[in-house]
Amino acid sequence: MYQGLCCYCEGRIGDVSFVHIEHRKPKSKYPGDTFNWDNLHLVCQKCNTAKGNKWSGAAPILDAVLDNPLTDHLTYKESATGLRRWPSSDRGTTTVEHADLDRDGCDGLPGSRAKVFLETVGIMKGIKDSLSPNANAVRRELKGKAKGEYGTVIAYAMEQFG
Repeated sequence: MYQGLCCYCEGRIGDVSFVHIEHRKPKSKYPGDTFNWDNLHLVCQKCNTAKGNKWSGAAPILDAVLDNPLTDHLTYKESATGLRRWPSSDRGTTTVEHADLDRDGCDGLPGSRAKVFLETVGIMKGIKDSLSPNANAVRRELKGKAKGEYGTVIAYAMEQFG
């Protein structure tokens, strides 16, 4: 279901850190949901450690299965150190803060996002500037990649420069 990707940062778990099982609703606050399948998600160690037992009843952290983060809750903004997650709803704010989605450090998360973003923009500009008969095939390929690692970054770049 998660294709080996963290449900919060979208990094490939083997590359970002070790795999953890995330209790979206913390088991310390919601012990009855400890083994509820709807409460269990695949997450990297860094996002899980950052989130810990945080929970906001007013603006819950996003659910990787039910929510559409890019269209409803999050977007991106460029910064000097990379591409940052930018909340567009209260639940987006909770998610960025609780999972520390803009952490700087050894995993280089904002920089990794920026690299994927720039690669996608380059591809989009390339097919836009040429009258290539392969343009639609390239777009379909990018849409397929938008379901993988840093998929929301690819979708965002396609939306901005498509």
